[in-house]
Amino acid sequence: MTTSDIKSKQYLLSMAIMAIYVGCTASLPQVVNLAIAKKLVSDLNLRTNGLWTPVLNRRFASMNINEKRRMTGLRGVKPPPPVPVHANLGTTRRHRLGATCTNRVAFDVRTQWPSCADIVNKVHDQTTCASCWAVSTASAFTDRYCIERAKRGQSTSASTPNNHFSSLDVLSCSPNSYGCNGGFPDQAWRWIKYNGVTSGTDYTTSSGCKPYPFPPHSNKNYNTPACASSCTNSRWSSNYSADKKYATWVGSLYGNGIVASIQNELRHNGTVVAAMDIYDDFFYYSTGVYRRVSNNYIGGHAIRLIGWGTRTCTDGTSQDYWLAVNSWNTNWGQQGVFQIARGTNDCRIETMGIYFGTPRV
Repeated sequence: MTTSDIKSKQYLLSMAIMAIYVGCTASLPQVVNLAIAKKLVSDLNLRTNGLWTPVLNRRFASMNINEKRRMTGLRGVKPPPPVPVHANLGTTRRHRLGATCTNRVAFDVRTQWPSCADIVNKVHDQTTCASCWAVSTASAFTDRYCIERAKRGQSTSASTPNNHFSSLDVLSCSPNSYGCNGGFPDQAWRWIKYNGVTSGTDYTTSSGCKPYPFPPHSNKNYNTPACASSCTNSRWSSNYSADKKYATWVGSLYGNGIVASIQNELRHNGTVVAAMDIYDDFFYYSTGVYRRVSNNYIGGHAIRLIGWGTRTCTDGTSQDYWLAVNSWNTNWGQQGVFQIARGTNDCRIETMGIYFGTPRV
C-alpha cells in the first residue's frame, strides 16, 4: 500500500468519524459555533470582573449570527460607534477576592402591585422571529391592564386567557413594521390605541383569540403570519372585534437625562418597554448587573423594565441597576429576568426609547 493510499484512508476515516459525531450531536456549523461560544464565555469571565457572571447557554451557543439577530428585532437602530471595553467598566471594577454583594431593590412593579405579580412574572419566548418589539409591547400592555384594574380595586387572574394580550395580533397587524423581520414599539402602542389588541397567550398555553404561533427554543427562520381579522384559535368563543382591548393614551421618552422620568413612569403606572443594544456577550448573561464587555454588536432589542435597585459589595463599591424582563424564555438569565447598569446609559438603554400606554379598563 502506497503512502498516498494510507493518507487517503486516514482522511476517509477521519471524515467518517466526524460524520458520526456530527450526526449524533449537531451539524458541523453548530459544533463550530459551540466551540467559539465556549472560548467567548471563558474570555468574558476574565473581563467582567465579577460585576456579572457569564455562563454557556447552549441554545445561543449553537446559533450563528443571523439566528442571534432574529432573537432581537428593533428596527431603525443605527449601530453605535465602538467603545473600548475598559471604558465601560471604569470605576465599577469592584470584584475583589472575598468580596460579597447584596441587592437592594428600591422599586419593583411586582411588589408595588402584588396582585399583578404572577402576570408580570410571565416570561415569553419570541424564538427566532425578530418580534421583540411586539412581544415586549403586548406583555407590557398585559402588565398595565392588570395594574390599572388593581388601582381600581379589581382583581385580574393570571390563569385567565382573557387577561393576556396577543403578541401575534401586534406582530402581524401593526402598520409600518416588518413582523418577524423587526418593528417599532411606538408603532405597536399606537396600533393598540387606535385598533385594539385581542387576547392571546404563549405557544405552550395556546389559548385566547390569537396565541403566539411559534414554539419556544426554535432556530427556524419564520415568516410573518398574515394579519387576520378573526381569531386564529378555533376553540376561542369570543368574536375578534369584541375581544379587543384599547389604550386610552400612549407616550414615549427619548434622549439624555430621562432616568428620573423613567422611574416616575414606573412608579405611577408600571411596566415600560425599553429599547437597547445587544452585543454577543449578553446571550451568556446569568446573574449580576450586566455591563457590556464586548464590541461585537448584534442588533437593537426591546425588553420590559419593571423596577430598579442597587447592588452593594463588601469591597466598598456599588452599582445602580434597572430590573428588566427579556423575551428569551426562563432558561436565560435569572429565570428570564436581568439587571443592567442604571445611570450610565449602558447599551443606550436610557436614550434609545422608552414606550408605554394606559389600557382602557
